Amino acid sequence: MRSRGGPPREIIRKRRGHWEVLLVSFIALVAAGWIWSRPEPPAEVVAVATERAGVAAPTTAPRLTRDDEQATSSPEAATTAAADTAAAGRTDAVASPAASGGSVRALDLLQRGRRALDERRFKRAVGLLEGASPLLPDNVDVHYLLGRAYWGEDRPYAISPEKAMRAFERAVTLDPGLRTEAGRLALRALAVTYVRNERMPEARRAYASLLERDPDQSRHNGYRAQIDEIDLDLGVYQPGPDAIFNAKGEFLAPLGPTGMRTNQPFEKGRHTQDPAKAEVYYKAAMVTDPLLHQAYNNVGMSLVNRGRYREAIPYLEESDRVFRIGRESAGHPYARAHTWLIRCYVELGDLAKAAEHWQIVQGLPGFDNWTSLWGLRLAVETGQAAEAVPLLETAAAGDPEHVEILHTLALAYAALDRYGEAAETMAEAIDAIPPGHHHFRHLLAPYDAQLADWRERATSRQ
Repeated sequence: MRSRGGPPREIIRKRRGHWEVLLVSFIALVAAGWIWSRPEPPAEVVAVATERAGVAAPTTAPRLTRDDEQATSSPEAATTAAADTAAAGRTDAVASPAASGGSVRALDLLQRGRRALDERRFKRAVGLLEGASPLLPDNVDVHYLLGRAYWGEDRPYAISPEKAMRAFERAVTLDPGLRTEAGRLALRALAVTYVRNERMPEARRAYASLLERDPDQSRHNGYRAQIDEIDLDLGVYQPGPDAIFNAKGEFLAPLGPTGMRTNQPFEKGRHTQDPAKAEVYYKAAMVTDPLLHQAYNNVGMSLVNRGRYREAIPYLEESDRVFRIGRESAGHPYARAHTWLIRCYVELGDLAKAAEHWQIVQGLPGFDNWTSLWGLRLAVETGQAAEAVPLLETAAAGDPEHVEILHTLALAYAALDRYGEAAETMAEAIDAIPPGHHHFRHLLAPYDAQLADWRERATSRQ
């Protein structure tokens, strides 16, 4: 991470024949602005326009789910993990706490915890709901919501997966018949947390229970797909007569009701949150199926998540190459790979290469909030912090514990010599990092050094 004392004045240019790549300028918000991954109101994306290229971002974007960081086995295969996690984020469907009894103070804590979740203030929600749970020990709602707070809904980093699972387990125990919406949401969320934490037998039992007891028939194919993925991970999947295998006899496709192309090590990689383990699994998945572009991409991301940016680049580039030759690409580049290549080159200080990848990703299917975030980081690094700050402030207001947004906003403040605000925002980013989390271990020391530098600069100006 490079320390920033002020905005660079250069405009990055890289000549290619008769044209130039010029870094984009970010312009005004469209409509109500960019609300980053908030459940209410629905997410909207700022129009991030390219002045010279004349390309604007789409007006809608997907939420930042964990599957946005671990690509699913095929774009058309909408597995239920993300859908169940999103459903687990609902608060409107949960029964009124008054129906379960409890003191006025307990119900007040529960309602305030619910509001904190709606605002994506997960740490605050944990404190409020931990206060409510001993006062409402048999209330399904409070344990379900507490699990959501610890899990972080759809973020790539949970406050505590273990405490989330315990809370969801308690909620399910209190409603074994899944008579309440909160009980069903808790079991769906519990199945997701089991899957994401390599607890495959428990996850399978949870999805089997949902198949048996969830009255929402529209979800059942998704549950079956999850069970098939788990069975493939465990080595007990029974392929159908139309199955495709590699030369070693390893299963490749089609898996489940959606006919996914995947393999056993790829599923194991998707089911761990440890990037070092994920790297091993995804490299094995590349060998098992050299045409599975997501495997190369996810190796790259496992390296990015440990700060090994230079090592990640060839895997991300190969992901794009393999994607382009696949029938699903229609020949266009792979937006996800180019999104993370932007980050790699920004972190390495090669802003011209980062700008090239920003140009490539314009208008592609898959341009999402992650793409916008790293594009804004690139803008900050190349002297456009003033344009980036309003967008980042809006994003931070919508997701106030999102480490990457806060860090980028802090860099933007520092580039404008607003060191007090930079230090305050960086402190918030550091505070939002779950203790010992794999994705941030390599960043804590440079973050702390940056914070100390900005505090010193802010103090020297007083």
